[in-house]
Amino acid sequence: MPVPGTDPGPATEGASGGAPFALTSPRLDGAIVIDGLAGARAAAEAARRTGRAAVLIPAAGPAAGPGWWLALCQQVATETPDGRLHPVYDAGSMPGLVMAALRVGLRSVLYTGCGPQDAALDGLAAAAGAVLYRRVGACLRLDTKRDPVGACIRWLCPSSLQSAEACSIPNAQNPGQR
Repeated sequence: MPVPGTDPGPATEGASGGAPFALTSPRLDGAIVIDGLAGARAAAEAARRTGRAAVLIPAAGPAAGPGWWLALCQQVATETPDGRLHPVYDAGSMPGLVMAALRVGLRSVLYTGCGPQDAALDGLAAAAGAVLYRRVGACLRLDTKRDPVGACIRWLCPSSLQSAEACSIPNAQNPGQR
């Protein structure tokens, strides 16, 4: 089941508008790393104000658990229906968590593992119409104590972004690193 009120994210519909297909993307760019409900609410409010979708990933990584992540995103989507959210669950290098995320209805998963199970995971993602990201690019690690809505707005609207430091972007000098 898709997360109600969330943006499905990158296109997962066939080129002819037909059946969904899995999109394995090597890198997830532009995400907002949140540590809980306050961060998700700030990102949703910024998305509502800017009219842009906010891509969210949990700061806790795989420890967040797909069920908790889904519940948090559903709650915030219900509270801020005009704030488009695109939740991405971080399964780390654990293939079992990719499967669990797909099973609970999440349709975007970050998987950084590498092994013989990768083809099977791609097949499961394809069957679910899911996006399977392989690494993280530049992202905003949200500080909920320092104007989180403003930081998210600046992140979602790059033309207003004045400096990487002002928005707490980790690894701004090396965006390929997490």
